[in-house]
Amino acid sequence: WVSNDYLYVLTQNRPECYLKILKVDDSDVIASIKIGNTVTSTANFYVLGNYVYVGLEKSLKIADVSNPENPYIVGEIEL
Repeated sequence: WVSNDYLYVLTQNRPECYLKILKVDDSDVIASIKIGNTVTSTANFYVLGNYVYVGLEKSLKIADVSNPENPYIVGEIEL
């Protein structure tokens, strides 16, 4: 997902799931945060404004990416 000169990528190294943020112009990873654990490949995300919404198997995680070099989880909804 590309937004405002940044590429957002969800990576999985089961069971851990990470959101990585890269600069589009040089492909350097500028930040990586652990989103949670997942036992399947079921993880989707959406970037909207300053937030990334990540749907996992049993929860929705919300990360603030207003400062792409310092993202952080601001909320979680258990499903």
